[in-house]
Amino acid sequence: MKILHLYTQSGGVNQWRMKIPASALRKAGHEVVDFWGDNHAFEDIGKANNNKVLEPLCRMMETVDVVHCGYSDILAHTELLVQMREYSLRIGHGVPFLVDLDDDILNVPAYNLGYKAYHPGAPGKKMVLLQAHVADGLAVSTEPLAKIMAPHSNNIYHLPNLDDSTLWEGVSIDPERHKDKSVRLLFAGGQGRYGDLDVVKEPVEWAMSYYDGKVHGGSRRPKLRLFTVACTPDWAAPWMQDDENPKANSAFHIWHSDPQTYRAALSWISPDIFMNPVQMNTFSASKSCIKAYEASHVGAAFIGTDWPTHDPLPAGTCLKVDNTPTQWKESLGQLIEDEELRLRLANGLKSHVLEKCQIGTHINLWESAYGQAIKLGPIKDLSQVAGPKSKAGGVKRDDGC
Repeated sequence: MKILHLYTQSGGVNQWRMKIPASALRKAGHEVVDFWGDNHAFEDIGKANNNKVLEPLCRMMETVDVVHCGYSDILAHTELLVQMREYSLRIGHGVPFLVDLDDDILNVPAYNLGYKAYHPGAPGKKMVLLQAHVADGLAVSTEPLAKIMAPHSNNIYHLPNLDDSTLWEGVSIDPERHKDKSVRLLFAGGQGRYGDLDVVKEPVEWAMSYYDGKVHGGSRRPKLRLFTVACTPDWAAPWMQDDENPKANSAFHIWHSDPQTYRAALSWISPDIFMNPVQMNTFSASKSCIKAYEASHVGAAFIGTDWPTHDPLPAGTCLKVDNTPTQWKESLGQLIEDEELRLRLANGLKSHVLEKCQIGTHINLWESAYGQAIKLGPIKDLSQVAGPKSKAGGVKRDDGC
């Protein structure tokens, strides 16, 4: 097959949803064209003359078999995709397009930065739903998300986020890491996850104060250090006051970065514990457990909220806890004090990810989805557009679209 990938997302989303599958598809013998990834022209749509982008894309439509694009809240993107499909039909080479969705845009919580674009009356939400309705199919990352989006697409394909261990080859570890006897606790997530960090505010504040590396009652407690990537809560400030001697601090902020630098930073830090608290809501239930994949490559013990987010992780690979201060305190304390438990969980997680979660052994899911989309073909008339139908057979407006 010849597949056209159109990127609308950047950073980690682009990595997990497009670049990792594209690499595996190429290894399986397919041709994948990364339009935005090659020339960045796609991001200019809506800002300039769309024909500058439409013309080369239409030429590509003469030879590709299927288009897989990220979701977008920009109307010009959807218009372009429909124009591309119409062109392919006119020349007798009907090419379907699939829209990729990695987030539950219907249930974005108020604490998430995305709420501004995807609250119930937001134009962005309407645009994404419009794109989903007129697409020839939706590719989603989890089964809960597939169920949520079922009313908005006639064809849904579950293409999970999967790991590519080769991306971690050659990353360096701090040669001085072994000299630091403290226990390193890490949280990695964008600014939209401040609400998830609220779950562990009290337990982490307690742990940072209790595990101070000092002698109490004749025995020395472990020293805990907190690392946060891309999202550092204000309540961590008391442990990061020294801006002249960073080693005097107990908490550290790592800036947002591209995926390669991000992996290098995680590897260099080499955390002992990788935590992934999530709010127990519908939005989090449809998220995938990619943080566990990352933890497996840096040798960290993984702890996360006992929620569908982490259901794919079997026993012996992590600790799952309810979102109560008591459970988080007890579980964090156990991991901080018990090095053997940390190593056992880290090894179990690594084995699971390497044996069960590699993209190369599941690339048939993408081949099957693309093959099915090609077999079904592109939408040819309004009756095929997803969404509730009126008695007259037309499409009834739903969710503002």
